Amino acid sequence: MGRRFVWLVVSMLAACTPVAAPATSAPQGSKAQTADAGCEASGCDERASSDSPTQVGNGRAGGMDAGPKAQPSAAGKGAAAPAAGRAGDAAAESGKAGAGGSSLDASAMQLRGQNAMAGNGGGGAGGGAMTTDKPTNKPVTDMLVRPAESECEYLELRAKNDAAGAPYQVPPGDVLQCFLIDAGFDAPTQALEFKAMIEHPELVNHMVVRSWGRSDVRGPLISCSEGNETYAMVGVWAPGMDDWYYPADMGIDLGRGLFTLEIRYVNPGSTTVEDSSGMRVCTTKKLRPRTASMSWLGNQVFVVPGSVSDYPVGGRCTPKNQQEPIHILRVAPYMNALGKRATMQIDRIDGSMDLLFDEPHAAGQNKSYDIPATVRVGDTVLSTCYYDNPSPSTVSVGVRNGSELCHFFVLAYPAYSLISDTIDIEHNSCLGSP
Repeated sequence: MGRRFVWLVVSMLAACTPVAAPATSAPQGSKAQTADAGCEASGCDERASSDSPTQVGNGRAGGMDAGPKAQPSAAGKGAAAPAAGRAGDAAAESGKAGAGGSSLDASAMQLRGQNAMAGNGGGGAGGGAMTTDKPTNKPVTDMLVRPAESECEYLELRAKNDAAGAPYQVPPGDVLQCFLIDAGFDAPTQALEFKAMIEHPELVNHMVVRSWGRSDVRGPLISCSEGNETYAMVGVWAPGMDDWYYPADMGIDLGRGLFTLEIRYVNPGSTTVEDSSGMRVCTTKKLRPRTASMSWLGNQVFVVPGSVSDYPVGGRCTPKNQQEPIHILRVAPYMNALGKRATMQIDRIDGSMDLLFDEPHAAGQNKSYDIPATVRVGDTVLSTCYYDNPSPSTVSVGVRNGSELCHFFVLAYPAYSLISDTIDIEHNSCLGSP
């Protein structure tokens, strides 16, 4: 959520005019191992020398508030066209999981979003109205299912003050701190679940986990502006978000086991507070056949004018070199204090539109939406944040109090397919103007 080049955004903001998305409403979708002490004297220099082949990108390290070098407008693209119809794939078959040898709790086989929408539809030949069918018999391989305890070798990525693992000393104020943790995997490893471990809920504003192929710095305490071209976001948490887990035959690649944990603390007191918050990761070397990834959608170049209500800021994702359908499984919007509503839609190449969700948002009550949907070749995804700013003062992009963000964290597969090459932020980002 913090990045060293956010200051570049300010000079670009005047040229950015967000375009509103349609305001049509839709129902809500709804090893026992601990990481080692980080890059110690003989750790990172030797073990972190090779790149992870699945993570090489052109991004920079940092946080959720990173600003881009440039944000080109999508000429001719504004609010999505009205739906010309939707012939959804309503005949989804039910079935049993079993891929990857997972042991599944029967109750976990339910589709978590009771209002989930099938997103494979296009424009109907008759131009009928967009439907809001809520199929409950989606194929089990696209259901998000918690892994069984027997599948997991647990890895804990925690805040720590030194190589010995002492708790981090949270200073007073608004602090963005990153921690470098080297687990040193000896074989390819997948994550099956990310679960937040929060010691001080009143202090922790958000957490982001990134997998790195190598490190040019030593840990465990590092600046969130440090980085290289090999990292990729793999897990994220903010108050109210669900844990992240995947279909029964799917996992997320964790590379060589080198991670950064980014935490934003807001400590209103006058003294330091010890904290060891972090993420508990279910890992496995029994690789599942399919691989997903996290993508970051939204907009990073905008201002919210003073004295506005329901002010829209849109970000259009145009997938890079797309050759096959991209499947969205879960979306988690994130804004700061002024954010009041979030919407996401797929604008189809045939001119139709599928609204995935249109829901209220509140700081500290971040929601996750399980919305199975398919982005076909030629489609784009429009994510829109809406803000109320009663103050006469303009609000700019940033992670700190008094600034704003427009982020949508998306779980999708195939891995690293929901990305773009328009800006230099994260390897797995897909940001843009409306």
